[in-house]
Amino acid sequence: MGRIEKLLKSTELTLNKEKTRIIQAKQEEFNFLGFTIRYEKWKYKAGNKYWNISPSIKSDKRLRLAIKEYLRLSGHLPTEIVAKELNAIIRGWMKYYSIERTTYIKRSAFKLRHYLGYRLYKHFQEKCQRGNKHYGYDAYDKLVKHNGLIDVINFAYKS
Repeated sequence: MGRIEKLLKSTELTLNKEKTRIIQAKQEEFNFLGFTIRYEKWKYKAGNKYWNISPSIKSDKRLRLAIKEYLRLSGHLPTEIVAKELNAIIRGWMKYYSIERTTYIKRSAFKLRHYLGYRLYKHFQEKCQRGNKHYGYDAYDKLVKHNGLIDVINFAYKS
């Protein structure tokens, strides 16, 4: 710890004593820069282990909150604009957490896909007093197909 403090002092940085701790990384998981890092057994081959690096629960929640807040404020914007602005939020998050051959974001992508489906359905239902016939339970799929919204599942499998 002393060596790290000296190194950081030479670069005019300091450690946050409340957040900094020494752990055995192979025994317990930890969060770092929005990622959860853990050493896990590989389910396909007995005896092998690997570093599972995925977005933290806190970062998943922050993304969902940003999407919810954007949809709350977007009001009656055209669906093309909603899709374009949601793409900016989703793309930024996915690119940050998609480090090729390092991170595992597929689980988070499936959760995000489910959340977007629900949140977009609610958004379009609230826009019209009688319910929106054009964007029902498949609102997410329609925005992906017709308005250019990012398909988070395909995005996750590309990285």
